[in-house]
Amino acid sequence: MEAVALAAVLTLIATGPSVSAQDWMHAAVLAACATLHVTGSRWHEESRRHENGNLRVHIDLGGLWSVAALLVLPPALLVGVIVLIRWQRWPIARKPAWRYVFSTSAILLAAVSARAALNATGPHHWTALDLLDSTTQLLLVLGVGLIYNTVQAALIGAAFALEQARATARMMLGGRQDNAEAAIGTVGAVLVTVTLANAPAVVGVVSIGLVIVAAVLHTNEHLRHDVKTGVLNAAGWQGAAHRELHRARHNQTPTAVLIVDADQFKGINDRWGHLIGDVVLREIATALRTDTRPTDIVGRFGGEEFALLLPDTDTDSATQVAERVRTRIAHLRVPVTTRRGHTTVLTGRQAPPVAPRPDDTNTPPEADTRVISVSIGVAADTGPHLDLTRLLSDADAALYQAKAHGRNRVEVAHPAPAPQALATTP
Repeated sequence: MEAVALAAVLTLIATGPSVSAQDWMHAAVLAACATLHVTGSRWHEESRRHENGNLRVHIDLGGLWSVAALLVLPPALLVGVIVLIRWQRWPIARKPAWRYVFSTSAILLAAVSARAALNATGPHHWTALDLLDSTTQLLLVLGVGLIYNTVQAALIGAAFALEQARATARMMLGGRQDNAEAAIGTVGAVLVTVTLANAPAVVGVVSIGLVIVAAVLHTNEHLRHDVKTGVLNAAGWQGAAHRELHRARHNQTPTAVLIVDADQFKGINDRWGHLIGDVVLREIATALRTDTRPTDIVGRFGGEEFALLLPDTDTDSATQVAERVRTRIAHLRVPVTTRRGHTTVLTGRQAPPVAPRPDDTNTPPEADTRVISVSIGVAADTGPHLDLTRLLSDADAALYQAKAHGRNRVEVAHPAPAPQALATTP
């Protein structure tokens, strides 16, 4: 990928037009505004990336500046702006270098493909346009933005498909928010391009506006999400669950609730420390998101307890989901660094043994590291009497049964029938 990207970039630069003074001015404006945007939205982007982890492709509004650059800059400056943006995003991404270089190469190839399509449609200008000309230019630019986003998603999505044993469309193509930001970025790039051609100083207002939007989104996400695991917190989960149950009551569809509790988690904190305990919680949260659908609602209720609401799911299907989640977590392998600086691997209670290296004298006994599992309580119901409090209570009672029967297991609640109205004598 890197070799192909380098060849494509060099070819585009070699066949491109020379750089004018106006091009340098446009590049400087875009670089400054992109820098302001990247710096000002850092905390929001770090929060989103932490929530996504490496579970799926990540798309953000930073692509707006790349699309604007490919619309107005000659190839050499286009590549320079994209590389600058990626260099500034590097501390935020917190990914292995090889992965980040790969995704940067994919972005450059997408930009080269989109620019080639733009060149093939003839010369473009953004001043003194009448209605017909502006409509034509707008459609062409939207098509170029679509090419840019499609090529980028296809290349990075293909890498996910090769890397992940159970890749899903969400992993390869991004979530709803990712693709919404890609679409917004393309539309924003059109506005930036037109503004750059007619009033360059005004482009800074767009950048400031994006920073303000990111700050508001970060505040809202922080209020609804658990900082340690990235899933919804208790308040966020309750709000989302109540909205889903309102829909389920109206449509008369079944709904299930799972309560997931990490077994003997206090022992992990006591033996390994709270920082490693937080790592284990994040891995459990990742497993819950991986083995559920995008429409399922995952939240942390505090401590080591998680809750899931599964729309359109009856008892049998919910039990299958719970067993799949329990099995995945029971086979986890979590590399950690101990308080003494040694590396080891904590594993699920059903994971294959980890063979110690012959020269490693710091590996603790396997009995100390085979510590990860969960117990799960399941409750499901349907009809106009669906009630969240009742589902949670039933699932919680089933969870206690799972704990009492030996942990690392799934138990299903069998609630009593909903109370019927008493008949009255006429």
